Amino acid sequence: MSSTRHDLSKLARLVAYRKMDRREFLSQALKAGVLATAASIFLTACRRPPVAEVAPEEPTPSFDQQALTEARYYVKMEGETIQCQLCFRRCTISEGERGYCGVRENREGTLYTLVYGRPCSITEGSPIEKLPLYHVLPGSARLNLATAGCNFKCSFCHNWQIAARTPEEVISFDLSPEEVVERAIENNLQFIAFTYTEPTVFYEYMYDV
Repeated sequence: MSSTRHDLSKLARLVAYRKMDRREFLSQALKAGVLATAASIFLTACRRPPVAEVAPEEPTPSFDQQALTEARYYVKMEGETIQCQLCFRRCTISEGERGYCGVRENREGTLYTLVYGRPCSITEGSPIEKLPLYHVLPGSARLNLATAGCNFKCSFCHNWQIAARTPEEVISFDLSPEEVVERAIENNLQFIAFTYTEPTVFYEYMYDV
């Protein structure tokens, strides 16, 4: 029985990831004579969220200053020290240092964002009902987007693999704001959701999208 259940679990995952239709799954289950068990496994597998697209492996970004985008909402202080005013932390950042989020860096008295156009997580097709929104285009699907870094440190965070990481510690895409919108339109996705980490830390990127 355990072997049969294992085989059915594999089939159910194919359905959940859209590599097999439900009719074929039920046909296989009927042949095995375990339809009740199959139904339970199928429902469990289909509750899984869409698989996040994995960025192609590439060298760790060098963050060449000429390719960086200047951050918004900061003030210059004495010398080359600056204060970021994007979030409640109001980080005072010395030259060469970063704020609490790990993605905003002071370079010679100018604050730069290190994640503009560099999302590390993209998923497509999630239903709008999974967001805390009420009667907003029911039945529509969305594109989800996130970058590394976060200005919170929640003990219950379930996306800590990217939220508690710096840009150098994750593999990222190169995706401009225009390309994000084009991708959503091409895949008939009515929403673009900035999620998984706190989107405040990539405000400039989110704003331009």
